[in-house]
Amino acid sequence: MPPELLAHLKPKEHTVWHDNWPALELFAACATQWRAGPAGGVTGLDYTAVRSVMQMSGVLDQHQMFDDIRLLELGALTAFRKQPLDDLINGRT
Repeated sequence: MPPELLAHLKPKEHTVWHDNWPALELFAACATQWRAGPAGGVTGLDYTAVRSVMQMSGVLDQHQMFDDIRLLELGALTAFRKQPLDDLINGRT
C-alpha cells in the first residue's frame, strides 16, 4: 500500500482534558442513538435515549452533562456535514 494512503489510515491522536472525559465517555455510550431524517442524513442525538444513558450511568449533574453532550453533538454534526460550525449554530444548513 502506498505510504500516502497509509498516512490517511492512521488514527489521529487527540488530547482530552480530564474534566471533559466523563462527557466523552457518555457521548461514546450514546453512539447508536443518532436520529436520521427522511433522506437518511443524521439530524442529532435522541435526547430521550441520552437521558436514559445518563440515568443508567449514574450522572449526578445531568444539566451540565447534557450541555457538554450537546457541544460534542454539534461538533460531530459539523464533521458529518462538513459544514462550518458557525452555520450550524446560526441555523444555516
